[in-house]
Amino acid sequence: MKKKKDENTETIENVKKKSKVPIIAVAALVIVIASIGFMGNSEPESNETTVEVSATGAITKEPTTEQSTEEETMVTDADISPESFVNAVEEVIQGAVGSDEYITDVALTDDTLTISVDLSKADTTIVPLEDLAVARASSITDDFLELEEYEYLWNEVIINFGDLGKVKKSKADIIDSSYGKYFDITEIER
Repeated sequence: MKKKKDENTETIENVKKKSKVPIIAVAALVIVIASIGFMGNSEPESNETTVEVSATGAITKEPTTEQSTEEETMVTDADISPESFVNAVEEVIQGAVGSDEYITDVALTDDTLTISVDLSKADTTIVPLEDLAVARASSITDDFLELEEYEYLWNEVIINFGDLGKVKKSKADIIDSSYGKYFDITEIER
């Protein structure tokens, strides 16, 4: 009787061990997929592999095929217009200001990009208004400098804070580092 009980216990333990393997594999796969998502690669490229887990825990890999049209991959001259540049700047700088701060205008006149910012309702209990303006000018210009395809449309950028002052930089002021392009902004011009 004891031998039969030991065999049953051993069988149950083997079944438990076998059932844990798919669960561990699925958990590991979820962690890997989540890690890839956090690295900013949300869309698979044509040379990537799609990994699927079936209900039984089997893992399968299939090459991802993604077709793109010439329209999607080619940038036409109409897409690189002053209007599209202003629209792209408006879109890319939206997160560069706080909830009680407002980008009131983005305009391109000749080769000068002017971005108007209203900080009149900003909370200045922690950071003085002038320091906040310097920080916002830096974040706005950092974001807009990522739009390299429009580089030939501008030579100067002005971040206008109204009565507070402005920041004025030219292409010659761009610093290109291993972290990307930026302007060294330390103060507001009055």
